[in-house]
Amino acid sequence: MVSHLLPYLEKFEEELSRESYLHSSGQKDESESAKIYAEYPHLFSREHITEAFKKINTREGKLLYDAFVGNFMGNELKEVSDEMSSYESSAEIDFEGRKLAFRQASNVLVNEPLREKRKELYESLKPVKHKLTAYEKDLWEKCYALINQLSGKSYLDYVSFVKEVDYDAFAEELKEFLVKTDALHKSQLEKNMASVGVKLEDAMPYDYAFFARAKPFDEFFKKENLVPFAKAFWKGLGFDIDAQKNVVLDVTEREKKVPRAFCMPIKVPEEVILVIKPHGGQDDYQSFLHESGHTEHFANTNPKLSYELKHMGAHSVSETYAFLIEYLMADPLFLQNCLKLPKKAAKDFAEFIMETKLQAFRRYAAKIIYELKLHRTDLTRLDERFEKTSGKYNDASEMYVDILTKATKIKYQPEGYLLDVDGGMYSADYVRAWIFEAMLRKKLLEKFGKDWFQKKEAGDFLKGMWSWGSSGKSCEELAQMIGYGKLDISVLTKDFVDFFLGSMPHS
Repeated sequence: MVSHLLPYLEKFEEELSRESYLHSSGQKDESESAKIYAEYPHLFSREHITEAFKKINTREGKLLYDAFVGNFMGNELKEVSDEMSSYESSAEIDFEGRKLAFRQASNVLVNEPLREKRKELYESLKPVKHKLTAYEKDLWEKCYALINQLSGKSYLDYVSFVKEVDYDAFAEELKEFLVKTDALHKSQLEKNMASVGVKLEDAMPYDYAFFARAKPFDEFFKKENLVPFAKAFWKGLGFDIDAQKNVVLDVTEREKKVPRAFCMPIKVPEEVILVIKPHGGQDDYQSFLHESGHTEHFANTNPKLSYELKHMGAHSVSETYAFLIEYLMADPLFLQNCLKLPKKAAKDFAEFIMETKLQAFRRYAAKIIYELKLHRTDLTRLDERFEKTSGKYNDASEMYVDILTKATKIKYQPEGYLLDVDGGMYSADYVRAWIFEAMLRKKLLEKFGKDWFQKKEAGDFLKGMWSWGSSGKSCEELAQMIGYGKLDISVLTKDFVDFFLGSMPHS
């Protein structure tokens, strides 16, 4: 059986994670995952996949089967993936008479107050995006073919099988949410865009990015205060980051470091790295809190769990804990107690975070609806309620623009139609996590009070949940463990409605 390969699989995935960390953190120009794959050729065979399939009746067995499928595909696609990563890392654009690293552009864009310059920068990114899209198209075509060859299933059927999620039923729930919160969202977004001098009907992604940068709140989110604040916050919950030998903070400024913060669990729970590229502003704090939620989850996983339960499976469980910590930024009491914002500023900033959370949730709900159609090559046009019509989209890029624009009220652009797609229906992992986060937060408030985030008892409660790793228990099982029947989107819907219609929690 394939169980004898587990030690090799562990070592392989550890080396691959370290390579990804070094490249994404700007310490290596070239991604060389192909070399690592070449050192473990015995792991990538169809025979292993066939053998692993025989044990899919257990949780570990299904996770191991998915790992062998995923790594076989990774081996097949490694040259294209490495080439794409290296191109993105080295890509430059011409902006205002100078060369600007592609990965630096987003930081420049969100800080640019002049709309025409934001537009110019956004447009200058298109040639790089088009080339990246060509790589993505190649990768997806090969991915679809490989999944079918290896499992006999379509891509969506395979992901649904291994993650045990009925994506079509989930999409129907999300359509209902989008319709139910549409008027509420529109009124908030009109106000948001007006605050940066843009009419809602003209709003572009670069306008929303500038708004989301939240410059008016910069005085409360100094770059140099970020790490001390985070360490003090975690200490209040009972976690001393400086004393955690298994946690590494990488906050070093490097030009080629990806702008998006990330947590890299090299080996759970022995070595977990939290990476961020601070540039000042609230999004630094939001990102750091999110990724520190992942970090503490992985760092506090029970080391006695099997490798499969510690490292493998859907991402929705860990994303729940990341969102739980991130969205403390929507709690005025947290903002006053831990970040020392004045009461009025705390109320205003909490409203800003809830507005961006609603926008993000709607965007990801739309991504699920779009990605289900994309993966099925279903170009049937959708109406304002996201229901099928008799019409057809000309292509996937037109479908992407229409669905994302309907949900977000921002004019999405066609060049993102593949770049905005994450593998394995990760968009659904995020949305499921948003739903469970609202349920978990409600439970913490009931058990430990409004200031739960400053109580060691709450930290101990979370540590008990974190101990189950990535897959020891699913979101549904964890929800049942803390007293719920199932994942319930109505809890999150009520959060938004209560907040925006005047019943702001914790104020």
